[in-house]
Amino acid sequence: MGRIFNGRWQWILAWWRERFEWEEEQYREFTEVIAPFVPVDQQDKWLWFGDGIQGFTVNSAFLFLEAAVPNRRILEQF
Repeated sequence: MGRIFNGRWQWILAWWRERFEWEEEQYREFTEVIAPFVPVDQQDKWLWFGDGIQGFTVNSAFLFLEAAVPNRRILEQF
């Protein structure tokens, strides 16, 4: 999962297989996204504010995340 190294959290991710070359850019982007997040040794919780009307739905979470990703890529079929 990770460790503290030189006073900073460092993610150490284990995968079932080696990444394909075309996955390297996605992996780099993923690690940049999670880099600011550091696990804490206490109980935590998530509160969903979403649209403030309906409460949590998968669709509201999807729309929120879709809007939050700046460079969305669409994969084309081979």
